[in-house]
Amino acid sequence: MAEDGTLGPRRIILEGEDADLLLESLPTYSPVLEP
Repeated sequence: MAEDGTLGPRRIILEGEDADLLLESLPTYSPVLEP
């Protein structure tokens, strides 16, 4: 639903496996992994 990059990527990070792919696509969300 949130393809803007708000809640979408956050859910992917929860997966863990897709987290790596997310970092490659959205390197700006790197800090999100480090709370």
